This record gives sequence, C-alpha cells and structure tokens, in this order.
Amino acid sequence: MAATQELHWQWPNDRTPDRVLQLTIDDIAPAKSGLFGILRTPSLIANMPEPQVVRGYLTDKPEQTITLTLPKVELGSLTEGDSAALGVIGDNICICVKKLMDGDDGITPESLCQR
Repeated sequence: MAATQELHWQWPNDRTPDRVLQLTIDDIAPAKSGLFGILRTPSLIANMPEPQVVRGYLTDKPEQTITLTLPKVELGSLTEGDSAALGVIGDNICICVKKLMDGDDGITPESLCQR
C-alpha cells in the first residue's frame, strides 16, 4: 500500500530547508475552495493566491506519494511529468520548489531556495 504524505506550504523568509525531496510530478490542478468558498477564509492555507495541488511520488521511493498545495506563482514552469526538488523544514513544511533539469544532481538545501 502506498503511503501519502501531505506537505504544507510556507514562504521561505530567509530560512534554509532541512532536507531536499526529489519529486516526480503526476498531477497539477487548481485547489477546490469548498462549498460557497468556505475554505477561503484568511486563517486557512486555502486562502493563498491561486492555490494549486501538486501530486507526485518520490523519485527514489515511488511507493511514497506526496501532495502539496502551493501558490500558482511558485510552480514556475513545472508541469506534469517534470522532476522537482522540494525544500522541506521539519516533517511537513515545504518552503521552496525548483524544477530539476538534466544534470541537476548537486541540489543542496543551502542552494535550493536561492532565487
């Protein structure tokens, strides 16, 4: 049975990720806001600008699936089928996402969130 981990988005605010996860993206879709927009309250992450739900699996552990909701602007040019590096703090806070190109083998937590 595949394990699914839900990551929660936060902006980096000059933080460095604890670790980097390499994700292969299966699906990107707009987040649903719920009946009558109830989930779009200021206190919920669903209130982020143009939230997108990214689903994929860890490249080195295909049985481990990941779900992340983040602002559309943070996706950049990522599309389904791409590989991405996710900068993670703690167990489930994602603070940066970067599309991986061929040869991007040396991604470190320190370099990932730099723009």
